[in-house]
Amino acid sequence: MDTRPAEHGESNFAFLNRVAGPFWDRTRATVEAWFSGFPVSGQRTDLLARLRDDDDRQFDAAFWELYLHESLLREGFALTPHPDLTWTTSHPDFLVEGHDAGFYLEATVTGGPASQTASERRQGTIYDALDRLDSPNFSLCIQVYEEGQASPSTRRLRQALARWLSGLDPDEVAALCKADGHRALPQYDWEAGGWRIAFTAFPKKEEARGKAGGRAVGAWGPGRAFYVDDIGQVRRDLEDKSGKYGTPDLPLVIAVAVESSFYEGRYTMSCALFGSEAVQFDPATLAARSIRRPDGLWWRPDGARNTRVAAVIAARRPQPWNVTEPEPVTWLNPWALHPLPPVLPWESVALVIDLGEGKFVTKEAKRRAYEVLGLPEGWPAPEDPLADE
Repeated sequence: MDTRPAEHGESNFAFLNRVAGPFWDRTRATVEAWFSGFPVSGQRTDLLARLRDDDDRQFDAAFWELYLHESLLREGFALTPHPDLTWTTSHPDFLVEGHDAGFYLEATVTGGPASQTASERRQGTIYDALDRLDSPNFSLCIQVYEEGQASPSTRRLRQALARWLSGLDPDEVAALCKADGHRALPQYDWEAGGWRIAFTAFPKKEEARGKAGGRAVGAWGPGRAFYVDDIGQVRRDLEDKSGKYGTPDLPLVIAVAVESSFYEGRYTMSCALFGSEAVQFDPATLAARSIRRPDGLWWRPDGARNTRVAAVIAARRPQPWNVTEPEPVTWLNPWALHPLPPVLPWESVALVIDLGEGKFVTKEAKRRAYEVLGLPEGWPAPEDPLADE
């Protein structure tokens, strides 16, 4: 049984396709059942290709479409993939009909910039290659200080590290470390193709030395600081989707899966849709009050906009092994050209507008996500997914 954790550069599909155990068998069987219920069409063929793609962004987008299709199908809706529209050559992901209502559904996934994803994949290639390095006496800490535009030759790097590690005595290094601390640990600096990487060797405990297998990389760094703008990213991606289909004859609903670890749910979406929060001071009285800047998808300085988008469904990154955890939320557009009737099972949020301050009114979900999907709470547990590792 292959119960190894996912490698750094391993795609979601590759990992899910090879990992073994009851937890993962149950996950795969459920995804396959969902796919078998997807209408046979060109979109089904495209969906399968993207689910098998080595690019996780393609996999995540395809799985989000599959998640939405299964959820709405179980709610009694009929879904037509890629319906033809008479006024445009573009095709939304689904026409959804049922419960005396109809709407177009467009799915999208938003997260970090593509450049950051590419960087992580290049570094992941290095970590995975070095994990296969035979290092029975030492664990490596990797610190990437400069990154090249392409992945380096990991074969040459492994050879250089093997020669360096073979010349180190773990007992001597352990004694030096005990006397002088981590400053005494040996370090190897490597530069090639725009990469500058430092390797530090940590001696393994005596009882763990001399054993083949296991991961050579014990830690990596340094930690990188970068500016996170989830609100702006979500708003920009929704903006791109909002104008793709002209002025539809039915409500247009955009479903967004947010992959960022910093996604704050209600705060992120309220700012992205209705304007970012700010504090306004009156210099005369020094009084302060909370306001929203007119920079949201649905509200700008000239008033309501993107009224063709009736609602936005938002959820934190559903994955095949955690589909019972994210709880989608439906955000309703109070200025919608074609308002969305209350037919969706998830929690909904509406902005009630009056001449004073607007306020958000939340309606609880009719059912939890696991109930909508017909799965037991806590699925696919109770097994530990990587129990043998």
